[in-house]
Amino acid sequence: MLDKAIELNSFEATYWNELSIAHSQLGEAKVAIQNSDKALSLSPFNTTILKSRNNVFTDLAVEEPDYLHKSIETLTILQELAPTDPAVYH
Repeated sequence: MLDKAIELNSFEATYWNELSIAHSQLGEAKVAIQNSDKALSLSPFNTTILKSRNNVFTDLAVEEPDYLHKSIETLTILQELAPTDPAVYH
């Protein structure tokens, strides 16, 4: 279904974000990160997408601990964009 949505509107960052989440839950790291990168390129200051990106890296870090560095980088960006958002610190 997400593939069809992207086919119809490939400039909607939310679709790419949701696809990234789905692929990370399947353990498909490369595709998950590519989709997250696309979502972020379409909406670079969207804190919801950044929070999801952090979750993607956290999920992937279970199998590959190196992804924790990407998670920390994402959290740093989130803290700069939304310093008063309590969800950033949880």
